Amino acid sequence: MRQKLTSFLGLITVASVLTGQQAIASTVTLEGTNWKLSQWTGTELVEGTEISAAFTGGNLAGSSGCNRYVTRYEKEGDNMAVQSEIASTMKACPEAWMKQEASFLAALKGVQQYGITKEGKLQLVYRLPEGFGILTFMSENLKK
Repeated sequence: MRQKLTSFLGLITVASVLTGQQAIASTVTLEGTNWKLSQWTGTELVEGTEISAAFTGGNLAGSSGCNRYVTRYEKEGDNMAVQSEIASTMKACPEAWMKQEASFLAALKGVQQYGITKEGKLQLVYRLPEGFGILTFMSENLKK
């Protein structure tokens, strides 16, 4: 019961983050923008890694920190679903990179919503058995 209440409260918090967010005067869009992960709820990004995402016509591809990945996604309104089958190269990297990569790919599979903030940041809201989280990306074209 407590876990369900915690999950429900997490969902309310995440939903409030996305409510009312709009793109910056149509200059930043989901598709056609190269996105770089800048923040991750409850996770410190491993130094030296770069996680990216590019959305094009239902395809999602990028770097997961060590390897390249590709999958499909669907969106309707602010809802998004990423296909659970994610193809990836199989390079070996330091253990910390590989752990982060596995966590990132798991988070991608759990994406349920997305939004672009007034500042032009992409937020992907995901749900995993352990709870909710947000992957925040910056456009590679915008300065921090």
